[in-house]
Amino acid sequence: MIPQTGGTNGVSGVSEVQKVDAAVDTVVAVMYNYYDDKLISSNEAGLITNSSNVVTLNPYGSAPEDDYNMSLYAPHALKLDAFLALFYPTNSGYFNVNPSNRNNPAVILSEQTYSSSNSTLNKFSLVQFLLRAYCTNKGVNVNSLDPRILLILQKECFQTQSLTGIRGTTISMSWDEVINSLIRSGVMDPSGAVMGAEEAGAVVPLSIVLNYHSFVLDIDLSIKFTYLVDITGYALPDRPPAQPTL
Repeated sequence: MIPQTGGTNGVSGVSEVQKVDAAVDTVVAVMYNYYDDKLISSNEAGLITNSSNVVTLNPYGSAPEDDYNMSLYAPHALKLDAFLALFYPTNSGYFNVNPSNRNNPAVILSEQTYSSSNSTLNKFSLVQFLLRAYCTNKGVNVNSLDPRILLILQKECFQTQSLTGIRGTTISMSWDEVINSLIRSGVMDPSGAVMGAEEAGAVVPLSIVLNYHSFVLDIDLSIKFTYLVDITGYALPDRPPAQPTL
């Protein structure tokens, strides 16, 4: 997403005085739990989504005492090496969810939370969100569903405990492409000259979208995971970032 004039795409440079806006993120990968050659070659296989089957999870790397709907301070961000160990674990720089981190809370679905009108710390449940999407789109009540369907759905979702268990199609940027995109769009300054900071760094919201298809309910759910990553060696630019041309 390219921000408006004067925005910084959610980036935070000096944590003591500047905050990161996790609502403005950069998507680095889109994952699907199934394989379809059209996903890579064309845009004809996109998900049909509405508010009932799209969920944005709270950003990972925030302070527990912070309001997840507000800007978040940099000291609680995920360190760059930790993020790379999760999603860019090899020297090749290609996106890959490291299977050795299957038990890391950062990639476990049930460890994530989401905000609602009455709470900012609701526990995410893949089964419950699939049922919500299905019942909303079909205009039915969950109590009217066959218990056999509910049981099979539980078994289906059990196979997806974390992002490391996704087997399907992934469209992603390499780490070099991520950095290049952030610099070219004016989000980060490669000079690393941050006024008043001992060590240059920019906290950037990087997102991974999981498009999950339930074969039991024949319905899609789009889940956004956002990670607040402290990218050292870069800084906030001293000019507004790139703007779209109208």
